[in-house]
Amino acid sequence: MEEIKSINNSFSKFVIDATGYSFKTRRFRNLEEFYLHDPLAVGVLIDPSLVKKQKLPIHVETQEGERYGETLEMSDGATIEVCLEVDAQRFLDLFLSRLS
Repeated sequence: MEEIKSINNSFSKFVIDATGYSFKTRRFRNLEEFYLHDPLAVGVLIDPSLVKKQKLPIHVETQEGERYGETLEMSDGATIEVCLEVDAQRFLDLFLSRLS
């Protein structure tokens, strides 16, 4: 994330603050990994080739309880496109290019 620090504009500063990135520890909120799900979703809208997709029957549990919101592949689920792989480096390049 040195690339973000070097951009040094108000938006890049916001991203650093919002993600909790520390230049001292070089970690996000002291985690080994940090996932950029929302920025990736936007990235895929810009460049759909960032991910490999497959149509799968998916069920999302909508009944209140312990499994509420759980997403499962089930034969009786609605068939939708699911992202199974991401070109992480290309995504990060796109993400960083948009920060400047």
